[in-house]
Amino acid sequence: MRRVVLALDVQERFQTPQMVVQGIQSLAGKYPLVATLFTHEENDVPFDRLVKWKGPIEDSLSVQTEHVYNRHGYHLPIELLALLKENQVDEVYITGGKNETFLITAATDLFDIGIKPSMVAPLCLTGQFHQMSVLMRMWEQNLGGVYENTHEL
Repeated sequence: MRRVVLALDVQERFQTPQMVVQGIQSLAGKYPLVATLFTHEENDVPFDRLVKWKGPIEDSLSVQTEHVYNRHGYHLPIELLALLKENQVDEVYITGGKNETFLITAATDLFDIGIKPSMVAPLCLTGQFHQMSVLMRMWEQNLGGVYENTHEL
């Protein structure tokens, strides 16, 4: 089984906690690491018009990898999905994510192309505790695995 770690929008302007960055880098020592970098392009995805949120126009990653894919909306870049399929990846360990919506969309994108999305809960960024609890239960029931600590990997 081929496994990959996805650092979803682990970037400077989202103020990813250092503990999360270090945990992701530690996993990158065991599995290949791919990352997305979110930048706001209102003409591509109207976040400001629809939800009154302006993401970063430019930014830099907080993790180190050669495999970086830019994205402007909720969905994973087509190029990233194609790379995972090409390399016959079976499972993706999802980390980071600015919010629950970014996490769940990444998971459904992977699920829809036949790749198991697994949440690494302590390395995901979400809002409040109850939101994370609901997300984890939904994920387990409908999408894939949830790892509540990194030792399980």
